[in-house]
Amino acid sequence: MPGSVSQLLAKVSNDNFKQKILGLFITNYLELLDLFKELSYTIDIVTLININHLLKKTNPKVMPHVWKARFGSPFHQQIHSRNLEYFIENDCSDTIINSIEFTNINIKETCIQLIEHYRNAIRDGFNDEVKNNVLNKIKDKAIIVTNLANKYIEIDK
Repeated sequence: MPGSVSQLLAKVSNDNFKQKILGLFITNYLELLDLFKELSYTIDIVTLININHLLKKTNPKVMPHVWKARFGSPFHQQIHSRNLEYFIENDCSDTIINSIEFTNINIKETCIQLIEHYRNAIRDGFNDEVKNNVLNKIKDKAIIVTNLANKYIEIDK
C-alpha cells in the first residue's frame, strides 16, 4: 500500500513539474515572438502571435512539439551556438515550410514572406546598435525555448 501512495505522489510531482516546464516554455516562446515583433514590426508577426495565444488556450501541449520539429531539431546546432548568421546565409524556409501541411496556398506564401522578412531584418539588425541588442536577446531566448521544449518532451514520454 505505501508503495502505491509514493508512486501516486511521484506522479503528481512529475505532473506538476511537467506543467511548470510547459508554462515556462509558453511564456518564453511568446516572449521570443515579441522580440521578433520588436526587431521588425509586420502584421504577419502580430497574426502569428495571436494564433499562438489561441493555441495556448486550446492545445498548449502541442507547442513544444511543434517548436522542436520546426526549429529545435533541424537548427539545434545553430541555435545553441547563437549563430543567427546561418539564417541569413541559408534559406531555411524549405526546412520550416516542409514541416507544415498547408490547406491554403496563401498561408504558405505568407509564411515564406515572413521568413524572408525576418532574414532581412536580422541582416539589417547587425548594423544597428539597438536592433543588435534585440538580436542578442533573440539568440538567448531561442536557446531557452529549445531547452524547455526538449525537457518538456522528455518528461511527456
